[in-house]
Amino acid sequence: MPGTHIRISEAARNLLDEARKQTGKSYIRLLDEALCTNEEGEDGGVTSSPEVKPTKSYAPLPKPAPSVIDAQILMCWEHQKDRIYRGRSKPSGVLEDISLSRKELLKAARQKMNLGYYPRKAHAPVQLNAKQRTWGEIYPEWFKNHQRSRSQFQIYFDNRLTALVKKGLLRRVEDGHYKLNALYPEYRYKNAWAVIRGITLLPPQEGLEIPHMVFSGQRDKGQL
Repeated sequence: MPGTHIRISEAARNLLDEARKQTGKSYIRLLDEALCTNEEGEDGGVTSSPEVKPTKSYAPLPKPAPSVIDAQILMCWEHQKDRIYRGRSKPSGVLEDISLSRKELLKAARQKMNLGYYPRKAHAPVQLNAKQRTWGEIYPEWFKNHQRSRSQFQIYFDNRLTALVKKGLLRRVEDGHYKLNALYPEYRYKNAWAVIRGITLLPPQEGLEIPHMVFSGQRDKGQL
């Protein structure tokens, strides 16, 4: 192999001298190895580029469809309305005035995933399989460590909460508090609320796909 003259600094020459003394390798081979070339050295040996391990590809962690979390979040306004007006007639615009905190919404979603219902057992769906009665049991890897702030469950919950704001269904009114930005008054959105309630009553099933629901009305438009 024809040689090529190059200029290097004195510091680099000193490093090469030291490496040559320690390894017994020629200057050419040391440079070939440092630059990851695949050339034949003066001693006849071949230096090859270090093996690069292929990057691992990670499949997305299985979890419930986004609409499962979205519907549970939105239903919190219906449940809060029932708490406020127990047995009393409810004003048509009551949903508009209800403000709920992230903490309250997270508690509702967590209980739904963990126990299978929120707020009471009367709101639980009919189970298809007694051995898999909650979303948390069907997707244990996703739901484990759900009490931790950066668990996969809480990250997913916060992403869905942000998505509902971006879609115009919720709005932030103050730090950590939310109000409905659509879907009221209720008499205009009876079908939409029936869909939301229906999703919360679906029996947990692995791989269940729920299409996005589009709600439109005279006041606002939103997509779930």
